[in-house]
Amino acid sequence: SSQSRCENAMTTLKLIRYGAWAAIAALGVVMAVVLLSPASRNDQAGGGRIGGAFRIANAKGGELESASLRGKPYGVFFGFTQCPDICPGTLTDLTALMDDLDKGPMASKAKDFRVLFVTVDPERDTADILGNYLSAFDGRIEGLVPTVEALPALARQFAAFYQKVPTSSGYTMNHTSAVYLFNREGVFAGTIDIQESRSSQKAKLERLLGR
Repeated sequence: SSQSRCENAMTTLKLIRYGAWAAIAALGVVMAVVLLSPASRNDQAGGGRIGGAFRIANAKGGELESASLRGKPYGVFFGFTQCPDICPGTLTDLTALMDDLDKGPMASKAKDFRVLFVTVDPERDTADILGNYLSAFDGRIEGLVPTVEALPALARQFAAFYQKVPTSSGYTMNHTSAVYLFNREGVFAGTIDIQESRSSQKAKLERLLGR
């Protein structure tokens, strides 16, 4: 009957509409993942849009201003002291890499390389806590403690992701795992990641130091 055909047409139209909505939602999820990936941020950086001027309290009780880094390559890593694996693993890798560089032809340049460990958990990571935590790693890794209010803008400045996640005992933090690398002019030069091989990480640092 004409009523049945009409009802069938309406059902088909609803299915098409629901399918379109589902496709849009799926595309949104895919785009979010892509935009948060280190590789995508590298493409967006355009050689220098990640980073910029900053002034942040350090774990030594003073402040670090980005202008003081001019002329020396450096890395920036966002993490927190209660991180169970990514942070200690990355900092251990960096300590070993710096030790390797100290023993090779890049030794004279490696001494000026610094890594800035920026906590994404300033509510718990005081200067003293961060300083004690980093004392287990290479001395060229310096802790920075932004204020809770300044952290969101700072993370956007470096295209870094972080998120507080409630747990049964309080909360933990999800965060970007990449170490952002900057050349002597303070221009973004790529990333290294704990997922990479040691040889790949070392090659990237050697290229950075050799520029």
